[in-house]
Formats: sequence, C-alpha cells, structure tokens
Amino acid sequence: MTASNGKRHPSQSSPLPRDLGLHYAGIADPYRVGDVGVEEAAAFLRRIELVHRKLVYLESAHVVLRSLWELKAALGRHLYEDADAVAALRERILDLRQNSGVVSRDPDQRLTLLLDELLHAATDEELLVGLYEIVKPALLEAERDYARTTQAIVDYPTIRILRQTIADLEEQVAWGQRAVRLLVDDRGKRPDVAEFAERIRAYLAAAGGISGQEPGAAASAGRRWRSTAALSLPAKAIRDERMPAETSLFRVGAPEDQGEPGDDVRRRLVHMMRTRQEEMVVAELVAAVIWHYRDQPWEFTHDLARHEWDEMRHALMGQAALEAEGIDWMRYPQFTGDYDLNADNVPAAQYAWLLGIEQNAMRRTGKRGEYEFCRDEAQHPLMTRFQDFDWADEVKHVHIGREWTTHLYDGDPSRAKAAAEQAVVEFWTGVDHAAIETTGELPWYRKQASTTAG
Repeated sequence: MTASNGKRHPSQSSPLPRDLGLHYAGIADPYRVGDVGVEEAAAFLRRIELVHRKLVYLESAHVVLRSLWELKAALGRHLYEDADAVAALRERILDLRQNSGVVSRDPDQRLTLLLDELLHAATDEELLVGLYEIVKPALLEAERDYARTTQAIVDYPTIRILRQTIADLEEQVAWGQRAVRLLVDDRGKRPDVAEFAERIRAYLAAAGGISGQEPGAAASAGRRWRSTAALSLPAKAIRDERMPAETSLFRVGAPEDQGEPGDDVRRRLVHMMRTRQEEMVVAELVAAVIWHYRDQPWEFTHDLARHEWDEMRHALMGQAALEAEGIDWMRYPQFTGDYDLNADNVPAAQYAWLLGIEQNAMRRTGKRGEYEFCRDEAQHPLMTRFQDFDWADEVKHVHIGREWTTHLYDGDPSRAKAAAEQAVVEFWTGVDHAAIETTGELPWYRKQASTTAG
C-alpha cells in the first residue's frame, strides 16, 4: 500500500492465530507417554537386531543351498536389506546407553534357537514357509507394533529406522507369500512342509514371539531338532529343474551367440548378456564367504552383503536383457565355474580371487570397454544402461575387495595381492582345461582381449 506522500506502509494483515495447526514438526500424538523407556527400547531393538542379523547369514547360506532361481534372487536382495537394517539398529542401540559389547551378544537363546532351526530348512518349500509365512511376518508385526506405541518425539530416531525396515519387510513378505501360494499350495506340497512349519511356530512361541512379550513363552530355550548337525555348503553350485542338469566350468556357446555369418558384434553382445545372467554364480560365491566368516566384524558382513546383492543384480540385468531379446536362457547349460572351481579354496582365497578378477576388469578392455562396445558398436540402449551401472558397481567392489581381502590376510596387502594373482591363474587354468577336455579347443571369447570373469 502506498500513502499519498509516496511512502509504502507495511501491508495490513490479520494477526497470527495462536494455534497454526503446524504441530510438533508433523509428529502426531505428542502427549502420549508411550509404552517403553530407554532400557525397554534397547531390549526390543537388540531382539530385532538379532533376528535381522541371523537372517543375513541364513539367507547367505540359502542363496547357495536352494535351487530355485527366483528364490536365490529374492534371498540375495533380502539379505542386503536385512544387513542395512542391522547396521542402522546397531547404531541406534548404542544411542540408548548401551556399550559396543552388548550388540555383539545374542540377547535371547530362545530366539537364537528359532533361527538356528529355520536355517536347517531342507527344501525350497520349507524355507519359503518358515521364512515368509512365519518368521518375517512376526518380525514385521513386532516392528509395526513398536513404532505405533513408542513415544514419537523422544524415540523418533528409532521410528525413522523402522519405517525403512517395515517397508522392506512388507515387500519381502508380499513376495514370499505369493511364492508360497504358487510353489507350496498350488502344487499340493503343504503336507510336505507341515512338520517343519509346526516346529518353527513352536520355537517362535517358546521365545515369546519376536518381542519376547507374547503369552506362552518358555522359561528356557528348549531342545534342538535339526540344528544338532552343522550346516555345510555344497561343493558345486545348484540350479533348478527348468535348466539342464549338467552345469559347465566354461561358458557354453549357443546359437544366439553367433548372429549372422560374420556378425561378431551380435555374438559379443549376446555373449555379454549371458555372462551377466550367469553372474548368479558370483553372487553365490560372495554369499558363501559371508556364511563362512560369521565371526568377522559386522562392517565386513555389511559390505559383502552389498557386494553380493550387486552381483545378484548383475545376473538379473543379464536375464532381463536376454528375455527382452526373446532368448530362452534357461535351456542352455549354466556356467558355474566361478563357484565350483573355487569351492575347495579357503574362503579368504575365494574372495581374493574375486578381487583379482575385478581388478583386471578395471583395465581399458574390461568394464569400460564393455560399456563403450554396447554404446558405440552394438548401439543397444538397454545393455548400454546395464553396463554403465555394472562398471560403477565394479569400481566399488574393487575398493571393498582391497579393504577386506587385506584384512583377511592379517592386514598384509602383499599377501592379499599374491593370493589374488594365484587364485586367478588357477581359475583360468581350470576353465581352459574344462573347455579343451570337452570341445578340444579354447572358446572363442578366450582368444580375444578380455578381462571379465569366466
């Protein structure tokens, strides 16, 4: 508003109401006392941290043990999400007047026994029912209940963590329960899993549920069932019944690899798609290393969980690329050399091998070369996108691999480097021997400049 003398006056407005309705930064119900204090909050978070942590190792083992492709892929994703949950929960537990020694201990042997028995699921169907029909739904409900009943101002850091873990669990449970319907109920296998499901429910009840507060809890952990025996991983990677029974230690050619006579671009492109798809075997190797090294610092497990899920995503990239081209990738023998040829190495050497492979992929003909080939020669938009992110992932893996391989070799980088170089030489010797023994010659891709695995 301008006065007659040309000077502006402050605009006229109504006074601010006392209550704007913009309460407490958007936090609801600020006057509610909440159900837990600091000690109770820490106790609950220690219980769910234990469950998520044990599930990381369980899911790692079953990435290798289970046969179904889709289940392996889901477990690879879920162990990564569980590992992220553990990292956040451990930090929050320390906020709640707990010391670092507390987060390394299991708070309830009844919960430990439950997860030990779930680990010993003997079939895909048992694991699906135990994990996605019993344990994860119970974990989801416990976390929802806690987030709903804690004091929302004072415990906001916990609520924010649980928002992500709840969102992850909701997707995991939805996927898992659909898998149960398709693979257990629709195929008439409910009787086959009945005893296992009953046992897992009983162990969960004996623990007082995930929270430990549900009625019917037992005074002690009770007796073991299957978990009296140690779990061991197979010496050969396992594939499901939709794929050829015999796997291969070298990458087997396929008609789609060839293209038209003289079309080397098409052959290389489809071979690259198949190489990505067969990175399931790399994910299995990393999962096996996680399982074998359950005594390592949590930061080791967290980093390798990310590494494992990246390799699983690479397999899914290859699957998507092949299926977009209409190629039935399941009908060809699956390459499993990355796992099989390293199976009798100690876990440190297995991970050193992968570091060696991924360091070699940083050469000009490696991941950058693959990306540029897809972009400039093949001019394939989907594979260009996939190889762009694959290259970025591998750069991260080299950093993770150098840190933790050195750690596994007692902090000595020269020993880690020597172990990586030796493992890579032995691996390629095994691949080439298998190819020559089977076909009488090296595969075409071994005759070209390349640094990628298998």
